[in-house]
Amino acid sequence: MTSAYYLGLAREIQEALDGSSPSDILDNRCGSIAFAKFLSFVHIRLKGRMPSFGSIFGVEIAERLFRSESAYPRLHQFAGQFLGAADAFIAPPFILECFLLVFPDEASGAHYKESTLGAYFGKLDFDDDGLLTGQNHDANFRKDGVEFSNKFAFYHRSLPGVRLSGGLVEQLLDLRATKECRAFGLALDRSCLFARDIFQDLNTRAHIRGPIRVDESILNSQSFPENHRGTVTVHVRTDPSPVDALFPLARIEVMWSRRGDLKTVQIEELLTADSVRGRRRETTEVVENRYLHAIWNGEHICHTDGAIRSYDMDSYDARLKTDLKKQYLKNSKYEKVFRLDTQLEFEKWVQIAISFFDKNELVPEYFQSEWV
Repeated sequence: MTSAYYLGLAREIQEALDGSSPSDILDNRCGSIAFAKFLSFVHIRLKGRMPSFGSIFGVEIAERLFRSESAYPRLHQFAGQFLGAADAFIAPPFILECFLLVFPDEASGAHYKESTLGAYFGKLDFDDDGLLTGQNHDANFRKDGVEFSNKFAFYHRSLPGVRLSGGLVEQLLDLRATKECRAFGLALDRSCLFARDIFQDLNTRAHIRGPIRVDESILNSQSFPENHRGTVTVHVRTDPSPVDALFPLARIEVMWSRRGDLKTVQIEELLTADSVRGRRRETTEVVENRYLHAIWNGEHICHTDGAIRSYDMDSYDARLKTDLKKQYLKNSKYEKVFRLDTQLEFEKWVQIAISFFDKNELVPEYFQSEWV
């Protein structure tokens, strides 16, 4: 359940507010003592554990709590005015969680009341270690949390690999689906619960054009790639993507080609043009994309190299209008950052590719995706 310490602070503020509303706090109309207590609460939360949701859930929850579509921008304004510039960017989810603890409004879709949590979690099947078991027929285990018929719960914060493609949670769920397991259980964060209808898929909903799920059997097929001069897959984030603010990515392009018994792959990530305007190398605005090249010899990946492809803004606008096959190394500067010539199993090479494109979720999705 939610920490008794936080609940105690919330009750103190409830008493001091004397009937004030969430909007009264945002506008500093709730009395100096209550307002000071609330600010102190926010500072404590900023130093504590992360909130149960980020800006993805936060926008919807804030709109429901404040009955206003402009609620989340108001939280940013509140943070900038009363917390200072250093915390203004990260503070809104923390501020919103403080509001939810002080004003446990069921209509917000985020449930922190102990009575609500106890009643719901009490109906579920947990094992002796407190893990949610696979015996809950209403539970749909996902890599980002557990989906119920009308609720959604996150996994425990200490469970690694949550939400990651190929992470620990996804591996455990794959084993559960493919192996006979005598026991299965995952720890939930039982301090909060969310309404199912505000849940947004934290996987990037992406569109793929071209072949996906390349593995060794496909690589060794005489018909792959379909065009020996190059078959291009374009993998695009749909708009809006919940991770755009962290890593503004337009798409990735993957091209496979073949010459004799050798098959070559090239992968380039393309950042959005707006995200990089103003980035300067000396006096010129440039876009720097990561680029990977590798060769399959029929049994192993025998060569891999990674590079940075740099474009000036004029040439990059043209680059975004075409694809890797038509634009191969044109209008860009090429700076290699690593090379590896050895015999690599394909799956091992895939992990190297994913690591090279760090923070780019489209690459693991290309190799492992269920999105088509």
